[in-house]
Amino acid sequence: MPDELNDFPRPRLFCSECITFNSCRWNGAIISSNFVDLLKKYVDFTTACPEREIGLGVPRESIRIVEINGQQRLIQSKTGMDVSEQMLNFADEYLARLPPLDGFILKGKSPSCGLAQVNLYRGVDQKGTADRTIGFFGKKVLEKWQGIPTTDEGRMENFRLREDFLT
Repeated sequence: MPDELNDFPRPRLFCSECITFNSCRWNGAIISSNFVDLLKKYVDFTTACPEREIGLGVPRESIRIVEINGQQRLIQSKTGMDVSEQMLNFADEYLARLPPLDGFILKGKSPSCGLAQVNLYRGVDQKGTADRTIGFFGKKVLEKWQGIPTTDEGRMENFRLREDFLT
């Protein structure tokens, strides 16, 4: 008798590489997610770390989104290095060559991958946040993959939000 669960095509998802796949966060950490770990049995994942892909090492100085002259820039605050163009170019090129996908799970609140609630600073040296925004890579995902379920690992902790994503 055939295994009926294996008769269906496996969903294909993109996941931020730092979520259970690789210790590639700015501080060398890996993010645990019981939900993503459970999905690995049933889903084919494509992963990447946009910050590492643009040449930032592991560990690395953290980056933040800073508003400069009314424009959001992705700045490594300790060094002052602006990696905005590198991130935007990487996102455009990478997302254009992805195979068909069924959804995205991105690192929440990340200046690169965050889909919402990403800290926005009014200056490189500002201590407190001024507002919230969307990460650079996350914004490109939402623009280029409209209509595809997209979430972050934090939202997957909520049963109803997880069900909505899976449905």
